[in-house]
Amino acid sequence: MGAYPMTAAARLPRWTPHRRNILLTYLFFAYFSIVFQGILYAGGITGIVGLKYSLIYSLLWLLVPLWLPSLTRAWMWGVGLILWACSLVKLGYLSIYGQELSQSVFFTIFETNLMEGTEFFEMYFRWWMIPLLILYTLPPLWILKHVKPMPPSRRAKRWITALVAVSFMEPILVHANLHNEGAAGILDPGARKIVSRISAVTPWQLVVGYSQYRTQLHNVEKLLASVGGRDEVLARVSLADRERRQTYVLVIGESTDRQRMGLYGYYRDTTPELSRMRDELFVFDDVITPRPFTIEALWQALTLADQQRIDWLYDKPNIITLMKSVGFRVTWITNQQTATERNTLLTALSKLADEQVYLNNQRRQSARQLDSVVLDPFRKALDAPAEKKFIIVHLLGTHSKYQYRYPEDYARFDGSDDTPVKLTAYQAGIYNSYDNAILYHDHVLASIIDAYKATDPYGVLMYFSDHGEEVYDFRDFQGRNEADPSTYMYTVPFIIAPSRRWAEARGVGDWDAYEGRPYSTESVIHTWCDLAALRFEMCDAGKSLVSPQFTYGPRLIGDPYKPSSLRDYNEVLGPGASGRKLLSQGEPRGSGPPPASTLN
Repeated sequence: MGAYPMTAAARLPRWTPHRRNILLTYLFFAYFSIVFQGILYAGGITGIVGLKYSLIYSLLWLLVPLWLPSLTRAWMWGVGLILWACSLVKLGYLSIYGQELSQSVFFTIFETNLMEGTEFFEMYFRWWMIPLLILYTLPPLWILKHVKPMPPSRRAKRWITALVAVSFMEPILVHANLHNEGAAGILDPGARKIVSRISAVTPWQLVVGYSQYRTQLHNVEKLLASVGGRDEVLARVSLADRERRQTYVLVIGESTDRQRMGLYGYYRDTTPELSRMRDELFVFDDVITPRPFTIEALWQALTLADQQRIDWLYDKPNIITLMKSVGFRVTWITNQQTATERNTLLTALSKLADEQVYLNNQRRQSARQLDSVVLDPFRKALDAPAEKKFIIVHLLGTHSKYQYRYPEDYARFDGSDDTPVKLTAYQAGIYNSYDNAILYHDHVLASIIDAYKATDPYGVLMYFSDHGEEVYDFRDFQGRNEADPSTYMYTVPFIIAPSRRWAEARGVGDWDAYEGRPYSTESVIHTWCDLAALRFEMCDAGKSLVSPQFTYGPRLIGDPYKPSSLRDYNEVLGPGASGRKLLSQGEPRGSGPPPASTLN
């Protein structure tokens, strides 16, 4: 009897219930990583490497079903809920900002309380997210319904366990530093490579991000423990100005874009009080922030670290320790929620001051906590008996939600007839509330300057904002996105108000010519050394905005923890470099509203 020819179907491997069960279980765990990485790859946001490591390291979750099959369903439900929740964080960020989570975003996440997170969700929530969430959740639920606990074959257990072991051992064996003494030194390069690879897999990216955040906090704690103002480095700091009584003030704003300030040529008069005292101020019109995030921007502005020397954050002096080392009493006054006694990076920095005044104990940003609360503590600090005083005032500024940053009588801008782009009613409401917030911010800042000058001090008041904010300025977007930047996120106001006696003694005659200098707030501490007459070998006059020795150089933006991402601001967002702005640097909008265009 002749043999029947073998069909193509007969040649395919037999999908036994055991094999089908293992495959479904694997797909369940891999789903939460490969969907995200697949979207990134398909959109050209990242290469295929993340997708590859998602497929490999998702095998790790199979070990429990392989060796303890009776726990399969409980394991899948428990781990699955964690993977589902963590993947939603990444997918939500991707849907809003069109990029993968960065280290800076993790710092923001872990510095945010539940109420702040709820308000962020309310701000960016769109109705279409609900059906997408349901569609995203259906496949893993279907798999859970069809997977049945059953013992796998010995062969499957051996092969999959071996693959998991190889995926973890290969980086250690290949990248081990065999010339380094000690086990830790040998294994460390391989361990870092594993961390880098597994970060593509949910939920390890969040775990790694949290670990990095805790490392930063630990470094801050070491800073607090080690800095007493008397170590041998700070002993080399001296004060060149011999005036007996001196008072210096640093005012830090929040989320304020100078392009929306009348003082800088905005078509709406959002800064009438600062404009009134314009002749008493030096207003610098080409200053940017290196990062569009509060913590990262201020840690560079207030320390000797910068985009190329970010490791100087913790082992070099900062603005507080420098001032304390030459006899100044430092007071930190803040209306920021990050200072509600939580263990945050900025709160830790404030602990270096001699006195801290924490004014914002609200748990919701939507509470109407106005910056006027800083005025009485500021006046009290000005009246303190110390001969040399340094006062830092950290405002809530124009932080979203903008409508909670000003009282009702400052709601002067409304409608959309005069907006530079065509806005929906919803967008116009936010656009106008941002301008109203700047209007009230103008009032608070002018009040601080007036209170300072009323004491007839000897010193300088400096003001700048941590970063800017894009608020429907030319496209349908509100907020900040380092991967898709615009000028509005980076352009910040920078103002110096010298006291009368200080200006006469030190001379400011040439400063008008300095107001157009291109500058980054990463170098603020060098300008501060110049203003306060601090003499220290690490203070660089070439980086002082008001020094005759000022040297022009590239202003780097991007993530310093990823050096390849650093770019010169002028090349990315300078005049003619990008269409992501309405204005070229320093170009005013004029006295009337510009012609309307449609958001893209």
